[in-house]
Amino acid sequence: MRFILNKIFVFSVRVLIFCRIDYFARNLKTMSREEKNRIAYYIACIGAFAERFSLSNAFAYNYLLKYSGLDFIYDCYETEHTLSIDDAVEDMYQICKRNGGALA
Repeated sequence: MRFILNKIFVFSVRVLIFCRIDYFARNLKTMSREEKNRIAYYIACIGAFAERFSLSNAFAYNYLLKYSGLDFIYDCYETEHTLSIDDAVEDMYQICKRNGGALA
């Protein structure tokens, strides 16, 4: 029974991911250049954060979401995107640390 439930769960997750990708792909054509640049910047920041702390991209995303690192990078995009990615990663780390996140 557990095996069947795991298979159903994995299938459900794959369908959810596919639907999100499909939604993004359909809306990509109507997005402004600014929106596309923001998305690329967020992805780069999450990837750099994951690399710096030897995390998977999924774990880094969830960590940044939980401890407000993504909120910070979203709210402060205008300033942060003019700095280096390393500065943005450090700033996100400090925000997460203040909000209870602990990474070595």
